[in-house]
Amino acid sequence: GSHKVRVVSYAELAGKGQTIVADVPVLVATPLTVALAPAGGLVFGNTQKIKVTAVRFAGEGADKQPIVVKWKKLPPGVTAPPEITIPPDQTEAVVDLIAAADAPAGVFNELAVVATTKFQGQDVTADSAAIAAEVKK
Repeated sequence: GSHKVRVVSYAELAGKGQTIVADVPVLVATPLTVALAPAGGLVFGNTQKIKVTAVRFAGEGADKQPIVVKWKKLPPGVTAPPEITIPPDQTEAVVDLIAAADAPAGVFNELAVVATTKFQGQDVTADSAAIAAEVKK
């Protein structure tokens, strides 16, 4: 959010005290968030698309850089590209999850990613919330 910080400074000039009070605006913002759109059921030996959406800080001083997304955890027997890059001019990527023919069936509640980028020269990392994925026959 947007906040104001009051700055009070005091100095002496020609033997007289001078006080200056100023309110300085401060913007506290999250430079990056990332989320996964739920995937439908993954069927053995098939591919399922999942959408990764990232939101970069867009206010004054915005610094759009590529976002590198890596999987924190995938269901057993499911593979995906180990790393996805979202270009600076885009906010999402669609990724294929592939269920092996011998993947164990069941619901996996820990599908999540971690995204990294740079904001004004500093490394920034954001974790997605975990979503459920189901592997079906």
